[in-house]
Amino acid sequence: MPIERRIREGAERNAGVLDPDVDRFLDSVVHKTRRRKAIHRSLTATATVALVVVTVILGPSVLDRIGSSGGTVPGSNPTPSVTPGVAFLTGTFTRSIPRGTAVVRANGIAGTWIIKADTNGSVRLLAPVSFAGSRVSRPFGMRADGLSTDAFSSDICAGLPAGTYTWTVQGGFLVLTPLSDRCDARVVVLNAGPWATTT
Repeated sequence: MPIERRIREGAERNAGVLDPDVDRFLDSVVHKTRRRKAIHRSLTATATVALVVVTVILGPSVLDRIGSSGGTVPGSNPTPSVTPGVAFLTGTFTRSIPRGTAVVRANGIAGTWIIKADTNGSVRLLAPVSFAGSRVSRPFGMRADGLSTDAFSSDICAGLPAGTYTWTVQGGFLVLTPLSDRCDARVVVLNAGPWATTT
């Protein structure tokens, strides 16, 4: 038998043994791909739900820490509240708050505000005449890392904790930066702009 014929017959026998069921293999590949996509979607949805749950559960406590409040209420004779040996704020500082924002209008805090910080450590916040809130003065608590205040705790900040702030005086301006204060009106009064040094 010639070689060519043997090769041909061998190839035909081998081809008969092989069963290239393309449809069956294609279905298997398609099924595995769909399964991988479903698992991926499922994991993504689970991760998204977990992130939303963590945000809902932890979000309020994070916001509370960011926005804890406290302060000094406008008025006259505060008692000093200073940590011994701590350098404290001294001088008179003013700033004007325009009527522009909703917080300002809703709380009647537009006008010129004054901070008087005495050398004995007492700090008073004086409101403009137009302010309708409490005029009872409460001291700022001076600490090594800043100050705390429960200003307006009897009216526009009622029910909210004292606010804490850091302070710096640079170039003739006092800048109060909130560490935590949940009272928006107090943040606007103390932090919405620099306080100009007047004395």
